Amino acid sequence: MIKDDERQNEIARDEASRFVAEQYVSSGYYLHFHRNLEIYGVVRGKVAVTIDGEQKILTDGQIVIVDGLENHSYEIDGEAEVVCTYVGTRYLRDFHSLYAEKRLPFWLMDANSNEAVFQKIENVKKASGEDISELDKIATVYQLLSCIVEHYPMVDKKDN
Repeated sequence: MIKDDERQNEIARDEASRFVAEQYVSSGYYLHFHRNLEIYGVVRGKVAVTIDGEQKILTDGQIVIVDGLENHSYEIDGEAEVVCTYVGTRYLRDFHSLYAEKRLPFWLMDANSNEAVFQKIENVKKASGEDISELDKIATVYQLLSCIVEHYPMVDKKDN
């Protein structure tokens, strides 16, 4: 069992080629980190999300983006329906080259703008359950990232 002041290193199971999205009912998840990008959305409920000590409450339709190696946790009083998307580093190389001095924002709080993002995540859910080509995976990831960048400005890396 993980103690409150410890964090779980999940790098070992987080392969560079990881490409998955799943929707489930959650009771929360303790402090942890991994190498891959995580996009975590609240479908229904209320989740206290902490990233490197900063906490916000997310409700229906809100999303958080967690960069690789960022300490983060999810606290839920009861249960919440969430969608969690993991994008391996293999699929982000060109994106990081294009935005070398920028990063995606952590907090996507506009539920209306996020409807399009949730639709793209639905495509990732479908694709991650199938045997699809690497090119299809890359295309799906970039459509998702494009949708986010269209609705939210990139952030300077130095402005953490």
